[in-house]
Amino acid sequence: MAPEAARVLAGLLDAHPDMRPIATTGQAASELLAQGRLPAMLYHRLAGAVLALPPLRERQDLGWLIDRLLRRRDGGEMRLTPSARAELMARDWPGNLRALGNTLDVACALAETKVIDLPDLPAAPRSPAPEQDLEAVLDACNWNMARAARRLGVNRSTVLRRIRREGLRAPD
Repeated sequence: MAPEAARVLAGLLDAHPDMRPIATTGQAASELLAQGRLPAMLYHRLAGAVLALPPLRERQDLGWLIDRLLRRRDGGEMRLTPSARAELMARDWPGNLRALGNTLDVACALAETKVIDLPDLPAAPRSPAPEQDLEAVLDACNWNMARAARRLGVNRSTVLRRIRREGLRAPD
């Protein structure tokens, strides 16, 4: 935040907060700005120092991160079997650190001992399905929303929401 004073809401005193906001996005902030999905004022406040981190699946320190997150969750008592560690190292982690952390939370809760093994690991998180051309799917399904939803593997409400968002209209 800007180093100048901030007025406390509904207060008469100025405060001098000592804080540094940190924000993350799944897409480059500059791209979000260009698309109009990130307000310029917020972008410029946050863009003082931009760190581009590779996805978890591309990091060379994944083993270290797993150990660090596991220690943080249980104080260092839990261990991974070699097969459980190999499984965690092999996953794609579409949700990055949050997904890894959630997986370790579940594994710690399910493990009957202080050793996490393969059966204690929840199923691997699925990558989001690639965006398919909604109009092409609707045309192939004769604009039957339920059939298009089944083909896309989503709810009918999701199809309707995308139709509105993309401004699509059924042919006459």
